[in-house]
Amino acid sequence: MQRQNVNEAYQKIIAALRVVRWRWRWLTFSEGVLMCIGILAFAMTGTLVCFALPLPRWLRIGIILLGIGIGIWTLIRFLLGPLRRKLTDATVAAHLEKAQPASQSRILSAVQLKESLSENRFGYAPEFVEQLIFETVREVERIQPKQVFATEHRYIKRNAGIAGLALGLLLLTHFLWLPTAFKGFAQAFHAIPKTPQEVLNVQISDVHPGNINVEPGTDVTITANVSGHLGAPVALYYRIGSQEAEGNQYREAGNRDFPESARSE
Repeated sequence: MQRQNVNEAYQKIIAALRVVRWRWRWLTFSEGVLMCIGILAFAMTGTLVCFALPLPRWLRIGIILLGIGIGIWTLIRFLLGPLRRKLTDATVAAHLEKAQPASQSRILSAVQLKESLSENRFGYAPEFVEQLIFETVREVERIQPKQVFATEHRYIKRNAGIAGLALGLLLLTHFLWLPTAFKGFAQAFHAIPKTPQEVLNVQISDVHPGNINVEPGTDVTITANVSGHLGAPVALYYRIGSQEAEGNQYREAGNRDFPESARSE
């Protein structure tokens, strides 16, 4: 009869540990989901901003691959990894002991010693183990979830704040740069460039003097701002004659290795 009472008391302990385990997993899942939302929202915000900028195609492709890598790492690190952690009765009991030092390791000791009660391989008197189990039942009945999971609740509040901030920035970026970002995203999936020149995002601006009439024997300085060539050679040409005239001739004004955003003449 005494042994039956001990078994019933032990089952109450295990049932209480299962409730704690379920709550622990749920809080861990919530914490991981909020962290994933925050990191992914920050990553998407950065991606939208990058796609709104005039970046080369190879850099856009690199940003996409980096974003995919960050997403996979985030899911594994903050969601799948914690959920795959094995929470045994001893692990849950140790967590309770850490949150409630006043229990004086009764819960963990009861879980460990009950398995050896029949064999008594640790040398404890059966009466001592039975009394420990009965005391542990009263201990688990006084479990306060808020105290046990105070750290988890604090992490959830922190992650919720991070996720809220990240989503706010994402929405702001969405309204400011979404059309431009979509255009840049689509450009990343154009045909793969076959030559290094196709990768460059060369831009020419501030061309001077433009269309002018030049007297024979007069020196004319041709200037232009050339950017995006990443140090590749730049050749400037000028045309002699009007657009309607036949036999227009193109002559090279210069062929030099200009630095990025340099003024070419």
